Amino acid sequence: MDINYDRYQAMSIDDVEKIHEYTVDVLTNTGIWVEDNEARDIFKKNGCRIENEKVFLNEKVIQTALENAPSEFRICAIEPRNSKTFGVEASIFAPAGGAVTICESDNIRRAPTMEDVNDFSKLVQCLDVIGLNRPAVHPSDVDPMKKFLYITLADFKYNNKIYQLRRETLEMICIIYGITPEKMKKDAENGIHYGYSTSNPVSPLELSSAATDTIRFQAEYGVPNIIAPMPIGGISAPATVEGTILIQNCENVAAIVFSSLINPKAPVFYGCIGSVGDMKKGSATAAAPEMRIIEAAGAQMARYYNIPSRGAPGSPDAVAMDFQAGAESAMGFYSSVRSGVHLITNMGFMGNWMQASKAKLVLDAEIIESVLRIMQPLEITEEKTALDLIKKLGARSTYLTEKHTLKNYKKNFYNPKVFRRTTFEKWEKEGKLEAAQSAENKAKALLDQYVSPDRDPSIVKELETYIAKHDRR
Repeated sequence: MDINYDRYQAMSIDDVEKIHEYTVDVLTNTGIWVEDNEARDIFKKNGCRIENEKVFLNEKVIQTALENAPSEFRICAIEPRNSKTFGVEASIFAPAGGAVTICESDNIRRAPTMEDVNDFSKLVQCLDVIGLNRPAVHPSDVDPMKKFLYITLADFKYNNKIYQLRRETLEMICIIYGITPEKMKKDAENGIHYGYSTSNPVSPLELSSAATDTIRFQAEYGVPNIIAPMPIGGISAPATVEGTILIQNCENVAAIVFSSLINPKAPVFYGCIGSVGDMKKGSATAAAPEMRIIEAAGAQMARYYNIPSRGAPGSPDAVAMDFQAGAESAMGFYSSVRSGVHLITNMGFMGNWMQASKAKLVLDAEIIESVLRIMQPLEITEEKTALDLIKKLGARSTYLTEKHTLKNYKKNFYNPKVFRRTTFEKWEKEGKLEAAQSAENKAKALLDQYVSPDRDPSIVKELETYIAKHDRR
């Protein structure tokens, strides 16, 4: 990270080392459940003890994997200026992923369609603060087994930021970049990667067949792996924040080890998305304050292991775009940036990861821009403090008409795009619009003004032909 303010430290360095020590203890003596036979064989061939479905790691394989994991890596976008180097650049932001309902500003919910997928992809292109694209919603009007083919086509047509890369979209991504799968592997050896995808360890302490299959694909093709364990305190982790932090670390390290056994230099993100339970309902919370502690501790462990981290603060528990939604999102984004998380996702999420909103995406962009302004380091110099001007004007003066003010205020004072600074009378006269409606109007304006990136029609046609071949309904 290149920002020189103090980080939020949930743990001391002694605490960090204890978490690592306890992690080694758990992984070597308690072990992890590995569902897939071939995955267990890979562990066994590398010196790990196997008992039925349980795999017991050892200190050597853990240490080697953590030492080999890249501290930084670059993910290419189709537009080179949108490529990002994770582990070096400051926090990079991304939208929600996989919501099953759309929430409008009037809090009416409905099933998302491909038109919504297209709109979110366009908004990702329009909002400068977003650096990495995710499929915010899953469309209900296409075959669910083929949905990522349609999503990938939409992303290529409508935005030029970093794309998701899954096993089923590998050939489409190769078409987009004009490469072969073998070139993708070769470029990965040189730190150049095309897209990303997510693997999901199952809490507590399990690598399912789905997880190991995904990790093998990612490691083989050099696809950066966003490891996403989600232990839930009191449900799939101990009913303490500290215990949940430990389970989260164990599951991250287990996934890192398996990835390294396939490809020692496979790029990974340490996942900081552990939660705590709502014990009245027996389900996970999406925005509990404890999540921010777990996230901050995870970011510390990622720095200790010298690998990039991923957090997910943008999903409030709130099911409506109200004060609760704004407060939970603002606290989350501020905490994530302050904790030094590299990849920060879930812009536009609502309702415990179930809903996505175009208006909320716009509001979250506004929150993030404000957070980044708060976090911008000061430059205490004679020029920046305007020392000479202060001495010149002295007491009982005004700076309002000074050339210095006209020259500097726009680049020094954040000007919100959605949040209002007005009087009650003017607000009332203009229709009493609240933030959610203003944001929806802003989203509609962005979509109305949207201009598609230049695309080679032959590539679009090739992608459409590929989909038609693989979705014969």
